[in-house]
Amino acid sequence: MKKFLSLTVLGVSLVFLAACGNSSSKTETKGSLDNEASKILTVKHGNIRQNFDKIIMANASQEFSGGSNLDSLKGLVW
Repeated sequence: MKKFLSLTVLGVSLVFLAACGNSSSKTETKGSLDNEASKILTVKHGNIRQNFDKIIMANASQEFSGGSNLDSLKGLVW
């Protein structure tokens, strides 16, 4: 009985491992990876995203003056 149980567990394990195996060995070249990266980087509202680079942050050394104000931020988005 113990031997039968061990063989059953072994069989189920082998079937499980075979089912989880990688059936397709797809190799990607650098060119295809670059194409995928360009698809990811292309966004629907890219112009709005580029406007975030125009935001000016004020810092403590300038006593928090000179940064973007609310009106300029609204102008960047709309």
